[in-house]
Amino acid sequence: MEGHRLAQTVAYGDLSNDNPSPITPEYEGQADPVIELQLEKAGVRLAYLLDASLMFNGGAQNTEPEVHKALSGGNPDIRVWVNTNSGTYHCPGRRWYARTKEGEYMTQKQAQDKSYHPAADRPCM
Repeated sequence: MEGHRLAQTVAYGDLSNDNPSPITPEYEGQADPVIELQLEKAGVRLAYLLDASLMFNGGAQNTEPEVHKALSGGNPDIRVWVNTNSGTYHCPGRRWYARTKEGEYMTQKQAQDKSYHPAADRPCM
């Protein structure tokens, strides 16, 4: 809840005070991760809604691969670990990177071209 209040204060200013205090580097350092997380979640929700919208429209079969490529983004050259059993790929530094029973390394672009999807719908940056 504290993170929500912090992000709300950053986004709208201190709603209880007509003269908000200046944003200090310390305060900004605390707010940045909260705002980034909220933006990331909003991006995942938007991608899901766009994907769902395309699935319910008649032309989804023709446009879906292009939309997935556009939404997946990320750094195409980064080396990812693909869980070949589940069809999910993992980024360096994340929990399941190189830790699944079955898998192989490849670039993010190669994984996306083979229709693998990023874990938690979070492409590698």
